[in-house]
Amino acid sequence: MEGNNLEKTLQEGNLFRQLNCLIVAHLRHHNLTQAARAVASATMTPLDVEAPPNKLLELVAKKDETLRGVPSSTLFDLGTALGYGLNPDPRVSSVDFRQYPLAKFPCFFPCN
Repeated sequence: MEGNNLEKTLQEGNLFRQLNCLIVAHLRHHNLTQAARAVASATMTPLDVEAPPNKLLELVAKKDETLRGVPSSTLFDLGTALGYGLNPDPRVSSVDFRQYPLAKFPCFFPCN
């Protein structure tokens, strides 16, 4: 029983390590080096790890495919992904911060 738990823990650790490597590589491929350095430092992942471009997006698409039962090619085309993410959903409305009184919130930036 303990051997099975140990094996499962080792497999999960290996998956987390691989996922961290993919995240760092994805950030580097998209010229987000400061974010890649922060993730690499926080997760103790080498910054110079190599991974195929868009591998992280492919894995997310496969997961969506299994959850929805829809082929990932119909969800989005990896060749048309813009920058860091996909086009935003046009049905999402923006938040109007003018309705909130600013006097209640502390000023984190230089206020004049």
